Amino acid sequence: MTKFDFDAPLMLKKDIVEGGIRYHGGTITIPDAPGLGITKVNH
Repeated sequence: MTKFDFDAPLMLKKDIVEGGIRYHGGTITIPDAPGLGITKVNH
């Protein structure tokens, strides 16, 4: 992968993903867990 738009989830009305990338102001934290650390997707 050479490019990815990591700020796209910030445009969603609500966060449907548990775990994964976290946003803290201007800092993005990417966990070490497989699959970007996503543990559950709520629909």
